[in-house]
Amino acid sequence: FTFRPTHRGPSGAVSFIGLGASTLGALVIGCISLIRFLDTDPLCGLVLVKVIPVITIAGPCGALLDSIIGAPVRAK
Repeated sequence: FTFRPTHRGPSGAVSFIGLGASTLGALVIGCISLIRFLDTDPLCGLVLVKVIPVITIAGPCGALLDSIIGAPVRAK
């Protein structure tokens, strides 16, 4: 919540490397789902190719939400 630089490892700390890794991980999951389901198969009423950007954006959003919610309640 303070946006101050901190050392590696404390609860709630966010780094560009961590956000990049969560983005890349979500993109890989989206691509694997593309292999599993053809791009013409509907997934919950949506075409999978259109869902991949949503999956990719959801990765870092989930990581940030975890840091925001978890920072006050985790052990410091």
